[in-house]
Amino acid sequence: MGIFDFLVKKPMDNWSKIIKQELLFDLSAKSLNGITFGEEYKRLMTFGKPNNKDAYQEGKFVYLPLGLEVEIKKDKISQFGFILQDEFNEGFNYNKTQLILNDKKEELTVKTTLENMNSLFGAPYNFEETKEELITFYKINGLMLEMEFSKEKKLKRVNIYSEKKGHS
Repeated sequence: MGIFDFLVKKPMDNWSKIIKQELLFDLSAKSLNGITFGEEYKRLMTFGKPNNKDAYQEGKFVYLPLGLEVEIKKDKISQFGFILQDEFNEGFNYNKTQLILNDKKEELTVKTTLENMNSLFGAPYNFEETKEELITFYKINGLMLEMEFSKEKKLKRVNIYSEKKGHS
């Protein structure tokens, strides 16, 4: 931390507090509540000021009350992350999050299972298993969906990014 860091204006200084809202990710439109990949990070203002004060510098905007993380690269939105279970961050709350595919809405909850996701998307094209979790990968409409499940195969997190850009 530099001696003059307090003089640097944070890009989100004028943003309002976090605005509680339902999250709708449309897999066909490749958008979250109308915000698409590659748009300027300033569009995230619709969610309010992120919890992490150095979000812009970190390249990750964290909204604990929404269960949302958004990553940026070169000021552009590159990834959306939906957190359903978080044992590490105090202040985290599950938020209603839905995926829309072909006009069908699927709510993501802590009760969502691997079987639910496989019935919706088909078998994953790849997966990784660790002692703590199972991670599955789906390709849908030019998007990568990376889903993390507990050992009990309950959904913990979903990361969505463009198949072209790859994972950040």
